[in-house]
Amino acid sequence: MLTLFCLAGSVWAQPSDPFIGTWRLNPEKSVYESGQPPQSFSRTYEDRGGGVILLTVEGFNAQGLVSRVQLVYKRDGRPYPEASTGARALRHVTVRAVDRFTEELSFALDGRPLETLNIITVSKDGRTMTQRVTGVTAQGQRYANTAIYDKQ
Repeated sequence: MLTLFCLAGSVWAQPSDPFIGTWRLNPEKSVYESGQPPQSFSRTYEDRGGGVILLTVEGFNAQGLVSRVQLVYKRDGRPYPEASTGARALRHVTVRAVDRFTEELSFALDGRPLETLNIITVSKDGRTMTQRVTGVTAQGQRYANTAIYDKQ
């Protein structure tokens, strides 16, 4: 009985996933080397149990066009298909947990790896998310965008 109580206590003491919740872009703190910042942007992470996360990304780009992306994934380094409004090609996203506060995302479009890398980090206090996107533009220029999000 004591062993069962101790095990149950250790499960309750497990820290929650710092990504879970809704995050809104803070355009004043964000820096875009490539492209224009969106008019609005949010990321919502939902815990689906068993290490499965549902990520919904919604926003309006600089021209006011709506975008919505959903991804169901685990942080296991395997590719998962992404559902996106207006997509003309199949994109897979691979997410790897660097540590409890950091995810590394890489992408493939129609099976071809893209030179885009996302590193997303949640601050230790759980109030700020930083997304650093590096890649290459269609013109061959390297860029690094840093998007800052506030927890809602």
